[in-house]
Amino acid sequence: MDDFTRTALADQKYVAFCYGHCKGNRGPGGAAMKLYVPNGEPIEQARQSLDTTNHIADMVSVIDALRETPEGAAVSVCLNSDYIKNGVEKYLTKWVGNNWRNAQGREVANIEKWQMIRDLTATRNVTFHKIKDRSGHPDKEHVCALALETAKSAAKRALRSPRGMS
Repeated sequence: MDDFTRTALADQKYVAFCYGHCKGNRGPGGAAMKLYVPNGEPIEQARQSLDTTNHIADMVSVIDALRETPEGAAVSVCLNSDYIKNGVEKYLTKWVGNNWRNAQGREVANIEKWQMIRDLTATRNVTFHKIKDRSGHPDKEHVCALALETAKSAAKRALRSPRGMS
């Protein structure tokens, strides 16, 4: 556990490490998260999809982490997704005000996932922290490996199964 996580936990915050991976970019994928509760105990979760995108897999990992935290909790979400970090911090309020239309007037992609993230962040004190790929951060590397392994498993299943969420 790193100093950032130890300090956050000492302040009674939850700390989530989130990552999604897709084999191809629409294809089988995996979403993984590792959440530290304030007492330091980790919760891990990974799930697969036979048909997803990198963005959706990342969003699912964040949604899964936030669902494990109680309303009103302070949560630090560590991820490498500019799509999610910028979406929440820069665009979400504008999209909602524009009836889920972007600056070009087109419907925002992945509305259903954005609505889930909006609802979960509205009832928690969430901050997003960018951790670069291959940064060597042990928890980030762990969730990356878990998402990759889950995506590989989904790819094997996709060869034998019809498309859909599992």
